[in-house]
Amino acid sequence: MTGRAVGLDIWKASDLSGNAKARTEAVIAQEGVADRCRLLERPAQDTGLPNASFEVIVSNLCLHNISARGERDAACREIVRLLKPGGVAVISDFRKTGQYAKVFEAAGLKVRRSFHAWDCFPPLTVVEARKPNLS
Repeated sequence: MTGRAVGLDIWKASDLSGNAKARTEAVIAQEGVADRCRLLERPAQDTGLPNASFEVIVSNLCLHNISARGERDAACREIVRLLKPGGVAVISDFRKTGQYAKVFEAAGLKVRRSFHAWDCFPPLTVVEARKPNLS
């Protein structure tokens, strides 16, 4: 395996029971991928990472925890900034997904939404947003 991953969180237990950096580090070590993973304690709206750094960005049940709409929009714009041309963001959530889709579309990404009512709880909508290739 050659892939690398960056995990981003603000480690707020009120958003997710038991949410702690040490627990995530333990799982990464247990899975034997610590040498290919990096954890950052940063808000989704301002990661501090370089432009066009990622081919894939995944967010599961996270963005709705950002209380202010403007800050959620900023997090979506940060995802757009971080994607390489041709890259894809996969955002799953149980609310606010229409808002995420609008921000991605306004930034020129091709967006597809799908609803998953029977195969997960809570029922989720998945927003797939693909950044156009430059070629």
